[in-house]
Amino acid sequence: MNKYIKNEQKKLFSSTFLGKIFGFIAGISWALVSIFLFLHDQSFKARQGDVNGILNSLQIGVSISFIQEFFALIWAFLVLLMFKRIKDLKKAFQNKNILWIILGSIFGGPFGSVTYILGIQYIGSGLSGSITVTYPVLAAMLAYLFLKQKMNINSIVGGSISLLAILTLGILQFSSGDIKNGWGFLFALFAAIGWAIESFLSSKAMDSGIDPYVSIFVRQCSSVLVLALILVPSFNSFGSIKDVVSNIDVFWILGSSIIGIVSFVLFYIAINKAGVGVASGLNICYVVWIIIFELALFRFYPWYIYILVATVFCAQMFTLVPDFNKRKLKK
Repeated sequence: MNKYIKNEQKKLFSSTFLGKIFGFIAGISWALVSIFLFLHDQSFKARQGDVNGILNSLQIGVSISFIQEFFALIWAFLVLLMFKRIKDLKKAFQNKNILWIILGSIFGGPFGSVTYILGIQYIGSGLSGSITVTYPVLAAMLAYLFLKQKMNINSIVGGSISLLAILTLGILQFSSGDIKNGWGFLFALFAAIGWAIESFLSSKAMDSGIDPYVSIFVRQCSSVLVLALILVPSFNSFGSIKDVVSNIDVFWILGSSIIGIVSFVLFYIAINKAGVGVASGLNICYVVWIIIFELALFRFYPWYIYILVATVFCAQMFTLVPDFNKRKLKK
């Protein structure tokens, strides 16, 4: 009997450890997505010059987002084939809760993707990442307001500190005298809000039994359709799409779409094996990895930016402490 218990404990430890590795790699992967988009932006500006005006920026942002989401849709379909989830796709559309995923994908896909790309264009991947990392706190607030889910003291304190640090960062961006910094802050904040709404709505759908890999595919389908049918024509981005695709730097976008889907898949596996708390804690470390990668690219920020980013990161980790404690109690 003792031997059986020891074997089960070993299996649990092995599964949890594997989940932690996947969560760790998911965070690094998302950081690479941000860096790839930043490198494309730098290459694009070197070739075309700085983009002037919000409307022109939106036009290019929509173009890049459409290309990235379209490629990601292809990779998401390959994931369905790889994990043999095609049969679950039909089953998912028989579940009325799939409407939550479709609605959430509009906020997280077209809205979140475009604004995040614009944030990177205006203030860089490091600052954009530090702002968007607050999306779990915003999602928890939505759950508290609309689902009456309780927020523990750690979530309230950590979330408050995080939001205060972000507010300080925003004030500094607006007071810098460069209006582009202010716009960049707002775009990154909009992306965080979009991702928070998507997380909130998607969790409602997955609680009803819709397969996570199917959710990723449906999300990409919805995102591409909204971009193709509404945003691309609205901003007349056809010329920009042609210009982006016809140049070698499109491979940065292609790479970001592949790594983005890998990050999604690894994150879901990490949740399954290690739990939401551990997986989320490792995943939101992407902001730290972005800063590290930017240092490798010789991109630096004023010293107080690093303090604010570290404050946001530590506050986010603090909100996850109860989850870690609960897992220890279960063990």
